[in-house]
Formats: sequence, structure tokens, C-alpha cells
Amino acid sequence: MSPHEILNTMLALLAAFAAGASIAVMGNRVGRRTGRDKWTLFGLRPRHTATLVTGFTGGTIATITLLVSLALSGQMAVLQGRYGDLQRRMEALTGQYESTLRQGHLVIPARSVLAMEPVEPGLSEPRRRALLDSVLGHAEARVRQAFYQALADLPGTPADPEGSLLIFEPRQVRSTLDALQDARTPQAIEVQVPENAWLEGDRMSPVPVLLQAVSVFRVYRAGDLVASLRIDPQDPDLLGRLMVFVYEEVPAAARAAHMPVNPVSARIEVRVGSSPALDWSSRLFRALESASGEVEIQALASRETFSLGRLDLVLVVPDLQLRIPESPPPPGRNPR
Repeated sequence: MSPHEILNTMLALLAAFAAGASIAVMGNRVGRRTGRDKWTLFGLRPRHTATLVTGFTGGTIATITLLVSLALSGQMAVLQGRYGDLQRRMEALTGQYESTLRQGHLVIPARSVLAMEPVEPGLSEPRRRALLDSVLGHAEARVRQAFYQALADLPGTPADPEGSLLIFEPRQVRSTLDALQDARTPQAIEVQVPENAWLEGDRMSPVPVLLQAVSVFRVYRAGDLVASLRIDPQDPDLLGRLMVFVYEEVPAAARAAHMPVNPVSARIEVRVGSSPALDWSSRLFRALESASGEVEIQALASRETFSLGRLDLVLVVPDLQLRIPESPPPPGRNPR
């Protein structure tokens, strides 16, 4: 029992004791006076009248005790014969909850893009097929991750399903490869979930997907300027300012250049070379400490960037002749 329930039970007992004692004393006095004064009720003899008063007093004590207990303690609902009903309702609610958790859980919403990868025009058949297999592998991994997250709160460990969790028609593979072969503009391989994917029981069921080639457009050429920042190396929040520039201001500039978000992550993903953020930010921070005044930092596209929401950058500080990463990008243009 919880502390609140214990307190309610104690109050019920005290109230019942006080009420019973008071009524007993009053009943005793009334009975004594009834016998002494020889009162009669309903034409009964004084002796029988006293017995009736005593019985009525005892019944009143029991009734008030029950009412007080019911008012102060929900535990006393058992005395109303409701225990069986409450038990059935609890079992029904528990079953409904488990059913909702197991069978009514939305795992992947409709029209979600599981994986997407650009494909350059003119690739050979083996290379196109290898890229397609890679995209399907990423989609498979994302479906498994979504199912494991949905099953995390259920008891037991779900068994890994046999085979793939993706269902698609074999002709989709052939039509996608043919579309990539005939394309003269940049394309991408896309794996999309056309309908809602629900959790069925405590197992992972295959998810129907749509495999197709979609057109993409070029947002930046290699070497194009995405955004720039003038900063004072003496700024006490220098490192934080650099992070805001790369991961907030650069994506904002890319959106202004009509670059859509990544359909998989729902945001524009920014990466500086292949190094972790700590590596490039530490190197840039140390280089800026040697600057004598305000400097400009340029964020350039390190390669051709298409409308997939992924942006690879090279950071350039002309005043310090610094480039991160060091290898220069192919020559491009500065369109803005």
C-alpha cells in the first residue's frame, strides 16, 4: 500500500472508532432511560422496547462504520462486492494497453525516405548495381533500427527475422537500373515507404518499399562559396561561434540557395572533410589564435552538391592561407 492509502485507512479506522463509541454511549443512555421510565414503542412492552433500541443502535454503528470507511478509503470497495468487477476491468485495461503497444505502434510513417544516394551519369552496369545494393543495405539497416526502437519497451528480446525486412518487386530493380542508364542529368536512387509500417505483435515483419530513380539538381559546384564569416580571434566564445557558423549559418545559407533538406534525416547535413568536428574545430581555433585582427572564414563546397541535403565543406581563411581540409577542391566558380 502507498503512504496515501495507509493514511486513508488509518483515518477510516479512527473515524469509525469515534463514531461507534459515540453511538454506543448514546444508545446505552437511551436504553437505560427507556427501561427506567418504562417507555413503549409500537405497542411493545418496556422491556422489548429497550431491546429494540439497543438493536437499532448496534445496526447504526455498523452502518456508519461502513459509510465512513467507504468515504475515506477506496480500498473498502471490496465490501461492496465490487472486487470481481474491478479485477475484470483491470485485466481488460491491461490487455488493451498491451494490444495498443504491440499492434497499434506506428514504426515508419508513409512516404518516409529510408535511403537516398546520388548516381553520376554514365556509370557502368556493375557500378550502378553496386550503388543500388548499397542503398538497399542502408534502407534495411534503418528499418531494423526503427523496429528495435519500437520493441525496446516490450518484455523479452525479439528474435531477428530471417532474410530481408524489405519487400519490393524484382522489376523495380531492373527499371531503376535502366532509368539510371538512360539518364542524361544527375539522378539518385531512392528507397521510400509508400504506406505506414506498423508493429505486429512482438516481431519484425517485412516492410513494402518503393525502389526508384529520381532526378536531382545541382546546387553548388566544387569551390562555390556557401557562406562567409568575419570574426575576431579575441572573441571569448570563439569556438562556440565557429560551431554556430558551420552547423547553423551554413545550412541556413544553403536553404536560401534552394537546397532542400535531406529526405532521410529531415535536415541539411554539413561535414567538413572526413574528420570529426573536434579535429577541424581545434585546428581552426589554434590557427585563429595567431591572427592579429579580424579575419574572414569562407565555407566552400568541396565537391558538386546536389539536392540531397548533404553538404561537404572546405573552410578557407585567406588571411592566414589556411585550408581545412588541406587538399584544394577542383576549380569552380563563385556564383554569388
